[in-house]
Amino acid sequence: MARVAAGAHFLSDVAWAGAPIDELIASQISALEADAARVRLEGESIQLPPQTALQFALIVHELAANAVQHGALSSPEGRLNVSWVATAGDPRLIELTWREEGGPAVVSPASRGFGLTLIERSGALSNMKTALEFHREGVIARVVAEARADNKGSGLFNPGQKRTQGRRPVQRPQSTVVRRVLIMDRSLSRALLLEDMLDNAGYMA
Repeated sequence: MARVAAGAHFLSDVAWAGAPIDELIASQISALEADAARVRLEGESIQLPPQTALQFALIVHELAANAVQHGALSSPEGRLNVSWVATAGDPRLIELTWREEGGPAVVSPASRGFGLTLIERSGALSNMKTALEFHREGVIARVVAEARADNKGSGLFNPGQKRTQGRRPVQRPQSTVVRRVLIMDRSLSRALLLEDMLDNAGYMA
């Protein structure tokens, strides 16, 4: 529970201040208590702006959860390699490749669960493209995202609405009744997305 709580706190910070991509990836993998000795991270420490960092964190969390439960990190022989590069230009792009190998034989899923849906629909965002490949030897995921500091036109992915708009201030009458909602979920991404949905619906998160 301590690791999960630490991971949630990290994601909360990411939403406000952004994060270096290497720390972001490492935090999501360690939160799931994966064997760090079988994980290789390769790339320079690039500071991601808040919106891009949060989107990356949600995707990496779902990839890591799948790797630990069903993929390469679910068996002692499995290995995970995560690499990324930054391209020059305007906008600057971050290209990440997630490659699993040595784990159980991979079969393309017959149905789309929450994690797979989140990853695939994140590719519909204006500042991000995603691709998943289900090879027998291991899953390969590719994510390309704009690393613009202003984050214009990005928006958060929402599994129910496809994408929510940017957060906006909500005017509430003085007589508003205050009720508190505690969001609890084993998946950090589901909890954060639910918070975003409530916030955009006019509730104070």
